[in-house]
Amino acid sequence: MQSRLNRLVGSPPFIISVTIFLLQFITIWFFANLSLPGWLVSLGGTTIYHTTSAHPAPPLPVGTIPKGTLPGTQAVLTHPSALSYAVYGIFLPNLTVMLVEALPGFGLAFGIYVAMKTGLVVNYESSRLALSSANLLITGALVTHAFFWLEILGFAIGSSIGTYALIDGFRHKLKVVTWTGVGLLLSALVLFVAAVLEASFILAYSTA
Repeated sequence: MQSRLNRLVGSPPFIISVTIFLLQFITIWFFANLSLPGWLVSLGGTTIYHTTSAHPAPPLPVGTIPKGTLPGTQAVLTHPSALSYAVYGIFLPNLTVMLVEALPGFGLAFGIYVAMKTGLVVNYESSRLALSSANLLITGALVTHAFFWLEILGFAIGSSIGTYALIDGFRHKLKVVTWTGVGLLLSALVLFVAAVLEASFILAYSTA
């Protein structure tokens, strides 16, 4: 068991996934908390507008989705409108992003771009608050939610697929193909869990 764990931790896909995970998180933190030009911060507002207009949260009666991770998750999985929002409003868009990130070469750069836009969204929301250190407050609140970390993890796993294939140069075709299949399934699973958790949080507080 210990030897299998050591092999997993020392495997190229694992190391690449962890490296990309850290790189994407640092990018988000950097663009979320740095003092940036107004035109750049405004891109975060544009991102929010397009996201919310393309996939608006369904108007549910107050109390439909209770607050709290476990009851909220159970409610989303059993309520048709809430589950539809989690799947079509959050999971499928994130899955599409992950599939693009899985492309060799371009995917890694695209993943950093997505992380930058996420940071700009936080920066934009912070600029609307008349509070000092609003950036740190919002970022600090964001990192307390499991869906935030799971989304980064899902994207990092997806991005590692193409990056591993590029680094390996397809010299070990079986390993590349195996990790492509495993990585896609694992990333999709992680992103689905993240989508359900995020939907439960959004719907619980948007209907409160």
